[in-house]
Amino acid sequence: MQTQEPLQAAMQELQRMPKIDIKGKQYATVSSRVEAFRKHFPVATIETVLIHDDESRVIIQAKIQIGDTLIATGFAEEFRGDGWINATSALENAETSAIGRGLSAAGLMGGEYASSFEVNNAVTQQQHLQNNTKPKNIQQRQSAPSNIPSYQNHSTEQRISQLGLSLEPLPDGSISVTGNSYPHAQELRKIGCAWKPELKRWILPVTPQQKAA
Repeated sequence: MQTQEPLQAAMQELQRMPKIDIKGKQYATVSSRVEAFRKHFPVATIETVLIHDDESRVIIQAKIQIGDTLIATGFAEEFRGDGWINATSALENAETSAIGRGLSAAGLMGGEYASSFEVNNAVTQQQHLQNNTKPKNIQQRQSAPSNIPSYQNHSTEQRISQLGLSLEPLPDGSISVTGNSYPHAQELRKIGCAWKPELKRWILPVTPQQKAA
C-alpha cells in the first residue's frame, strides 16, 4: 500500500498549521495532527480502545488503520488525581495522548508534539510557578486549615500531609483529598477515605459535629 506521498503531504500540511510555543519549543496539538491526517488519508480510521479503567488509572489504546490494515498503534496511561487535568478528565487525557502516539508511530511527526491537555497543563504550571513564590505557598498552606474541620489529635491531617497530599473543603461540608493519590490508595482506605467515582476524588469522612464546627 502506497502511503509515503500522502504522509509527506500531511507532514507539510502540519508544518503550515499554528503551533504553541512552550519554553522555546514548538508544539502542534493532537487536533491539528488529526486534521492533517484525515485530509490526506480520507479512508483511514482512528479507533480508541479502553484497556483499563478503575478508580486509580486509565489506559487507552489507539489504532490507526487504512482499510483492514493496521498501520500503527499508540498507548497512553493516566493516573486519576495526578494534576488538575486528571482530577476530572483522566480518561479524555489518555485518549488524546494515545491518538497522538498512534499518529507518531504512523509517521506523522517531524517536530515537537503534545496533546492539547499536555499543552494546557504545561502552560498552567508555568503560570503557577511564575505567580507564586515559595513564601506565598507556605502562607497558603498555613492558612488553608482554617476552613477544614479539625480531627482529634490531627492524626488524620498529619498522615495526609506525610503522604504528600492535601485537603480541600467541598461545598457540602465534606473534605476532598487532592494530589497524586494513586500510590497511596491502600493507605487512604486505612485512614477511612472513600473513593467517589462521580467526583473522581478521595473523600475524607466528616462527622456531623465536624460539619457543624
